[in-house]
Amino acid sequence: MQETSFNKAFIPLKNKLKAEGADYAVNEFVCPKMKRERDCVTRKSRRVCHCENPCTSSGCGRMIYLCPEKNLRAYPGTARGTEEWDSTYKIRVNVEKSIHYFKDSFCIAGRKTQNEKTLHADLLPAGIT
Repeated sequence: MQETSFNKAFIPLKNKLKAEGADYAVNEFVCPKMKRERDCVTRKSRRVCHCENPCTSSGCGRMIYLCPEKNLRAYPGTARGTEEWDSTYKIRVNVEKSIHYFKDSFCIAGRKTQNEKTLHADLLPAGIT
């Protein structure tokens, strides 16, 4: 503990989510106590969570979806430390700086609202003036 300079160690009380499915574009993680139950009459299956204290009101428990192709910051698609990464990173830094300067000049960089329609409505008059 002393070598990492943490005052406390926090241990998660919930179990880790388990991965469900394979070979999909979306990585889906579900509650580890979730089971699939099949209805013999309709021949359909549905997810049912068997937790004593459910963490959500949903009958199938908590689910988390990760879309690697949509989150290029977390999943860049190239290995870090390679030449491809270095060249891509230089371009990306310049693009992100340009976006920041653009947002900063129109005073939308430090906004508290993240509503897309409000941002669009504020951006149009700013571009006209």
